[in-house]
Amino acid sequence: RHTRFRGVTGVQTCALPICFPVTIAHIAEIKSAIGDAIVKGYDSIKEAARTNGKGFNFELDLKAVGVMTEASNLTGSPYTSYINSPALRSFVNPHLRSVFNIIPVSTGSVSFPKGNIPVGEGSFGKQSEGSSKPQLDYDVTVVNKVLQFIAGYVKVSRQMVDDLPFLNAYLQQSLIEDFQRAEDTYYLNDLAASATAGSSSGANTAEKFVDYVAQLGALNWNANLILTTHQGWANVMKTLPTNGSYSVPGGITIDPQGNVRIMGIPVIPHSLVTASKAYVLDTTKFAIAQQSGLAVRSTEFDQDDFVKNLITFRCEARCDLMSFQPTACLYGAI
Repeated sequence: RHTRFRGVTGVQTCALPICFPVTIAHIAEIKSAIGDAIVKGYDSIKEAARTNGKGFNFELDLKAVGVMTEASNLTGSPYTSYINSPALRSFVNPHLRSVFNIIPVSTGSVSFPKGNIPVGEGSFGKQSEGSSKPQLDYDVTVVNKVLQFIAGYVKVSRQMVDDLPFLNAYLQQSLIEDFQRAEDTYYLNDLAASATAGSSSGANTAEKFVDYVAQLGALNWNANLILTTHQGWANVMKTLPTNGSYSVPGGITIDPQGNVRIMGIPVIPHSLVTASKAYVLDTTKFAIAQQSGLAVRSTEFDQDDFVKNLITFRCEARCDLMSFQPTACLYGAI
């Protein structure tokens, strides 16, 4: 049937079998009636749920209660602790920059005089009455050296630098370390190329070192450093006397920390020395000329770094080894 009722705007006709006036008061009445039905029917709903074998909160149970573990109870990853590592890499010690004097120069072209060997012709002698004095002359060579850059660089994303707090310092340390390793190799090769060849009939490494010091002394150079491999250093440490009256060889001292000296000259192991070789040096006859100091610089404007959010780290120095007297280095087998 059709029902007539008075609505908000007057009398209206509803085409539905039952029709309600749409007012705020009626909506409130409907909400109240639904609430009353739930409150009054709570016990019957609860009882019906129990009859079916489940508690009233069955729909809220997600899983069975159990022991909490990361595998079953943790969503995401656990917290991570950050610890600074004291040993990200190994470092060579000593570098030759700490062995030779460094001389700053203003330009990349360096010249220095070097006395020839032999130094010249003629010699002093006794003058007999009325005779001429002996005459001498000396030969000198001016050595010209053009310094070159020893350089290298690395590119890294800004995200990596931002997200790894240790990376900035690590990159600088590593670039300087690898620069000095390359520099050491260049200088060791230069020394070996023009050094005095070692000659010894010694039966062991310690005896050879004594012979090399004596050989350099015979050339009127004063050895103040023996640079060798770690195996060469160990050979001296393991040298034993052959009888009760012979402690091989004389003049060797070894302290409790393993520091070895031969006639007061330190024996220093170096990982970049060629296997089975040693350098016996008068270090005062060599120096490093340096036009630009060793430095690490960074920029984000190299090539397309700015567009790609990259940073370029560069390490370099313009320098080279000056051998004022190449024969002041002896290079021999151990």
